[in-house]
Amino acid sequence: MEFFEAAHRRGLSLFIVSHKTRFANYDETRADLREGALRWMEARGFFEQDRSGLVRPNVFFADTRAEKIARIGMLGCTVFIDDLEEVFVDPAFPGDVSRVLFTSGNAPVGSGAIIAKATWADITRHVLGEPEAAAANILDETTRIAVDLIGAPIRSIEPVRAGGNNRLFRITAVDGARFALKQYPRQASDPRDRLATEFRALQFMRQAGATQVPAPLASDPMSGFALYDWIDGQSPVANASTVEAAIAFVGELLKLSGHQTAAMMPTASEACFSPADIVAQVERRFAVLKDAAASHAHLDAFLAVRFAGTAVRTVERAKELCRGEHVDFDAPLDSSARCLSPSDFGFHNALQRPDGRLVFLDFEYFGWDDPVKLTCDFMLHPGMNLSPDLARQFRQGMVGLFGAERGFDVRLRVCLPLYALRWTMILLNEFLPERWARRVAAGVQAEHRDVLEQQLEKAKAMLARAETADSST
Repeated sequence: MEFFEAAHRRGLSLFIVSHKTRFANYDETRADLREGALRWMEARGFFEQDRSGLVRPNVFFADTRAEKIARIGMLGCTVFIDDLEEVFVDPAFPGDVSRVLFTSGNAPVGSGAIIAKATWADITRHVLGEPEAAAANILDETTRIAVDLIGAPIRSIEPVRAGGNNRLFRITAVDGARFALKQYPRQASDPRDRLATEFRALQFMRQAGATQVPAPLASDPMSGFALYDWIDGQSPVANASTVEAAIAFVGELLKLSGHQTAAMMPTASEACFSPADIVAQVERRFAVLKDAAASHAHLDAFLAVRFAGTAVRTVERAKELCRGEHVDFDAPLDSSARCLSPSDFGFHNALQRPDGRLVFLDFEYFGWDDPVKLTCDFMLHPGMNLSPDLARQFRQGMVGLFGAERGFDVRLRVCLPLYALRWTMILLNEFLPERWARRVAAGVQAEHRDVLEQQLEKAKAMLARAETADSST
């Protein structure tokens, strides 16, 4: 427990990965050993987040050693502690993970890369360092990166946001200048280079004349940090004025799509160029969630009964509308009708300056996409919570911008219910252990069980929108 508490004070993410059979071979009572282990941990306070920082979804049991080793790599662990040397000498064990063997004192024979420690106190000193020194090292490392990127001494560094997939720090230089230092934690479950995508997108937009986005100043891909100018502002409130500003920014993106260097931009993350693309994404997400639902009865019931039935009806209606409007359900959208998109566009990723102007943030998934997807995501995003009037205002603005493109309004009517299905799946991501691990790594502190209940209720509400979405909502 002392090790767990010390790691938690340093803001580190902790996982347990255990190769443990569920039932003992010679136990006629068939007692569940995994549940027994969890009850033992809970009784001793290991799931009290203010103490250990450990949550039950971060405890994984594997049926085989190979499965255990694969899980360690999937979680993106940097250090692993085990009392079995054969785990560390297995050829499949990730080469970039530090190996600490908990042993009675016998030196490991398998590899010089294995560090042997006889007590948890020794392990704590080796992995975390002395308390004061460890805290200073963490601060010193972030400060060093900030100084290197700014190219000048700094006066202060202050964490201002933890959550989602990233961490953000406000840096004040000695001369009073302020900067935003953004950290992009790497996760084995998400190989996308979010830092490179965002930094390149902002470089392109600023060089092309866009002023509604932060200025990219410097980056350190090896450490996973990038430096931007600091934006003073607050989260905008959705109203007619801010919706109009969002429409204007999409208009700016439409102009940038014709820029001479725009063709060098990548395809947006999870771009959808046909109704069939949307359905394929929904099916992939559904399959992953079905696996996770094995340990969540309420999720399993929702997916198997309510979602499955609604999805079948929604897809059939979309196909019928396509046939009536002579739209090919499977054909990809012509490149001339595509547009550059943030791929996560809304007021949840924006700041309103004191003078009322909006600045749009977070372009980690930026690239070419169907403007219908941008439109639907803005209208459906649960963080937006647009009123029907404001959703209609944005929709009309998009039709005004893209109406010259044949079939935009028809494709919008076809795709809006399909994107509601997709958002239903996205809202359930917190049931996936790897996704929750990313949240924890980014600094989220919340009771996982409460989060799951909230997300399931949001998913039910979103599914209702898939059933009722039409040409006017």
